[in-house]
Amino acid sequence: MDDELLKLCEQLSLITGWFDTRDAFTVYGSLVVMPSNYVRPKFDDDPYIPLYTSDYLLGKLPRRIDKTFFLVITPSEDRYWYAAYSQYAAGNKVKFNIQGDNPLKALLKLTIALHEAGELKAGDA
Repeated sequence: MDDELLKLCEQLSLITGWFDTRDAFTVYGSLVVMPSNYVRPKFDDDPYIPLYTSDYLLGKLPRRIDKTFFLVITPSEDRYWYAAYSQYAAGNKVKFNIQGDNPLKALLKLTIALHEAGELKAGDA
């Protein structure tokens, strides 16, 4: 199990409250598929951490911020991926240019950064 992925998913679930994924990690790091009738407990002892996917995050993230900055995901010339909000029409200005080992980690880090900057609120989307 990828420890960084587990930590990013846990951090994101705690700050956003997004628990509506079908796949989940257990607290021990193994992957389980949640039954469709599973109801998460209202207390902090839920033993599951949601496993977010790129598709899930793309459905939650705003397509643009500040009306002119659009969501972009791109590989770099080295082995990394970047998730950012870019304004190509105005000299390629960029906001929240976040690096990850793969597109999913870049999107997770971007979502966390957006929340910390106040662009996303808990429960948004």
